[in-house]
Amino acid sequence: MSLMANAVPAIISARTQKRGSLLEKRLSLAEGFYRAQRMTLLNLEGPVSLLAGIREALVSLEQQYEQEKQSLEGRLLVLGAQHSAASYTRTGSYEKQVYDAGGFSWTFKTQMYPPIYGRLAVAAFDRLSVKDKTNPGNYKLQFPVTARTSLPEASVRLFRQWVKDRTRQ
Repeated sequence: MSLMANAVPAIISARTQKRGSLLEKRLSLAEGFYRAQRMTLLNLEGPVSLLAGIREALVSLEQQYEQEKQSLEGRLLVLGAQHSAASYTRTGSYEKQVYDAGGFSWTFKTQMYPPIYGRLAVAAFDRLSVKDKTNPGNYKLQFPVTARTSLPEASVRLFRQWVKDRTRQ
C-alpha cells in the first residue's frame, strides 16, 4: 500500500511537470507570435503614417477642387460671358468654359502644397520620381510636386497681362 501511496504523487508530479512544460511551450510560442506581430506593426508604422498624410492631402485637394468648381460656376452665372473670371484648376476639366466666358484659368504643371505638407511633398517626390532616367526630350523623370507659398513667376506674369488686356477694353 505504501508503494501505491508513493506512486500516485509521483504520477501526479510527472503529469504536472508535463503540463507545466507544455504550458511553457505554449507561452513561449505565444510570446514569439506577439513579438513577430509587434515587429510587423512597427515596420508598417512609417508607410501607414505616410499614407495617412497622403489621404489627408487628397481629401483637402478634393474639397478645394469642389469649392473652386462651385465658385467658378457661381461667378460665371453672376458675371455672364461679357465679364471676366479668374480661376485656378488642377486639370483642364472646365478650362474651356472659363475661356468661353472670358476668364483666365491656371493649370500648373507642378502640384503645389502649402508648406505644412512639405514632408509629404518630399516623400511623394522621392517615391514617385524615377532616379537617373530621362524622357525622350532628355528631361529627368521627376514627380512634379512641391511645397511653396507663392505662385510661379511666369504664371503670375501671364495673369497680369490678362488683367491688363481686359482693363484696356
